[in-house]
Amino acid sequence: MFVGNAGIYDDRVSLHELPGEKIGAAFDELFGVDVKGYIVGAKACLPELEKTEGCIIFTASISGLFAGYGGVLYVPAKHAIVGLTRQLALELAPTIRVNAVAPGGIATNLQGLTTLSQGVAPPPGQPERPRALRDPADYTGTYVLLASAEQGGVLTGTVLLADSGGSLRPRGVA
Repeated sequence: MFVGNAGIYDDRVSLHELPGEKIGAAFDELFGVDVKGYIVGAKACLPELEKTEGCIIFTASISGLFAGYGGVLYVPAKHAIVGLTRQLALELAPTIRVNAVAPGGIATNLQGLTTLSQGVAPPPGQPERPRALRDPADYTGTYVLLASAEQGGVLTGTVLLADSGGSLRPRGVA
């Protein structure tokens, strides 16, 4: 099994806020970790996954399914993970199952972009990130389901939205 779970965030930077001279570097930094890292990891594990008829599970995000939960770089990167999940599910079936979990807010130490001098806390003058709804351990069962040949054996190309209902509430409503 391979779990792609590395990621960085763009602190919801908008196109207006993104400095033109930093677009290329910021794009390369975020997509290098959030997309390319998953592809490289999956490729490295491919021979063993083929031997064991294993599975790949990517951590997507609510941002892979809905706009507004990240910025102009993060949302497209997470949409790319949804596309990557489906493409690899098609390419690798029936030997290897490929699925993703799309969580909402989680209490983690997700870092911002070094290129944009972002850290864990938002830059001065920026709104706070939304309060995380869940502890990372709350998602264990979702990953176990997708990893299990017995329980999740018929699932491939699936993106499980696990956002504690966050996508059901209008933005700004707790």
